Amino acid sequence: MSVRTCELYNEDNDRKAVIFVDKSLDKDVWCVDCYEGAHFVRLIECEGHTEQYAYDAAENWVNKWGSFE
Repeated sequence: MSVRTCELYNEDNDRKAVIFVDKSLDKDVWCVDCYEGAHFVRLIECEGHTEQYAYDAAENWVNKWGSFE
């Protein structure tokens, strides 16, 4: 089971990140689904990291910062 917590969009609304916590494993794992337009591009699993790390990864995706260009 996963619980969605937040969605982020960039200024052009061409990228979206959905932040959720996956509760199907023995421990909670923060994850980010990354979309470009209406198409799913990638999943970022933040296992071993905090909720803030997932939010930062989502922000990086939607703003095309770092290796997400």
